[in-house]
Amino acid sequence: ILNYFQYYWLLFFIGLLLGYIIVKKSNKFFSYILTLALFSPIVYILYTQIYDFFGFLMISQYIGRPIDFNELGKRLISIISYLSVLILNLYLIRDGFKPSKLLEENLIPILGPKSSGKTILSIGLFYCISNKKLGKYLDTPIAVNTEHINLYSIYLKFLENGYKKIEGTKYGEVILHKFLIFSDPLKRILWGFKDKKIEIVDYAGEYLGDISKLSYDDRFLLKYCEEIRENLKKYNLDEYLIDKIINNIRKRKFRFEEYLDKLDFSKLNMSQIIPLYIAFSIYHSNKIIFLIDGIALVRYLYKTNPTFVRRIEQIKSKNKTFYNFITRLVKKSDDNDLNRLTLVIDQYKKIKDKFKDKDIKFLITKSDFILYLYGLSFNNTKNLDIICNEIRRELSEDPLLECVVNEGFFVSMVISKKDIDEIYGKEESRYIKDQILVGGLDKFIEYIKKDNILSSIKW
Repeated sequence: ILNYFQYYWLLFFIGLLLGYIIVKKSNKFFSYILTLALFSPIVYILYTQIYDFFGFLMISQYIGRPIDFNELGKRLISIISYLSVLILNLYLIRDGFKPSKLLEENLIPILGPKSSGKTILSIGLFYCISNKKLGKYLDTPIAVNTEHINLYSIYLKFLENGYKKIEGTKYGEVILHKFLIFSDPLKRILWGFKDKKIEIVDYAGEYLGDISKLSYDDRFLLKYCEEIRENLKKYNLDEYLIDKIINNIRKRKFRFEEYLDKLDFSKLNMSQIIPLYIAFSIYHSNKIIFLIDGIALVRYLYKTNPTFVRRIEQIKSKNKTFYNFITRLVKKSDDNDLNRLTLVIDQYKKIKDKFKDKDIKFLITKSDFILYLYGLSFNNTKNLDIICNEIRRELSEDPLLECVVNEGFFVSMVISKKDIDEIYGKEESRYIKDQILVGGLDKFIEYIKKDNILSSIKW
């Protein structure tokens, strides 16, 4: 039996070695030749083995001879052996022909307009990844026109001052953060899954329309390239470097890391560079996340849903501090809230129409307001699951936001203890042990980790 299996195990390890070479040596021509050389004989032998297997069964039945199960088992093992080699190598080289590093990283862009909670979400991710040992914060390779050199400084300021001192990134500011999310130990041992890298691009949220259009409109991209070329020439850059940047842009391959030692980003027009970087992550990604501002959602429901108005009135007898806060908040509502929600949904529909195969989800930020409006406490973050069901019910027949329910969504809550004291009263914060309360992001991180995702981008 051992002699019989040695031949197939040898073939198995040869296939494993060749598959590994194909992945590591990402020369496209070499990959095609090697794959053809490897797969052609395996496919042919597999075909002959299957043909002989069914021929053996038919002959045994035709001549009326009892089936030799020992011989049948040998033939079946032979088929399974060749088939396993074929499947294994297909699995190993499934990323072997990708045209750029972007595809290997499988980026996840998180798209949202101004004031949709991007910076607060970054703080929540920092807390979850660091404090809950889900990963670690790596570095800040780029920080342009901003006093915040890393996310840790923003996090400390949030703990000390709450929302008041966290204004978010302003127009022209850019911060790029990197995280490492640990894979599950069992999957790492059994399947060789690697830890996942998350890149967070945080800026003011301008140009959402341009970003989505750059991801799918080739003519718009070419016109954009010419404008960028003219602007780059103003900085006396080497012509070869400019050509390289423009060629990468045309191929939708632009990456910050390639130019860190060649460009001073603080002197460039980042309002042109950032949209390209994020647009290309949309183009190459398998998953896309759209942000829904929780405060804008509350204001929208207050205007359109009578039930929501009654909920706010019911809060008056329970918590006057929060009632005064929430009434001031909803009465500040203007067309900007509706415009921001409409902009997100409009860009979602355009991207969905152009990239039908992408997995799109929504993330509702600042959901602590919604949680409290439904009479649920902060001391149990599982109450966010109840909120998901309530939001699903509220939006399922809404003409603007029903797509949020149809695609699927997450909710997130990131709030400091200081903010809970000031907005909801000290009675509500007495059960909060930490200086920050984060909920809902564990499930979001698990979603990011699925399907062997290596990298994520947020803006």
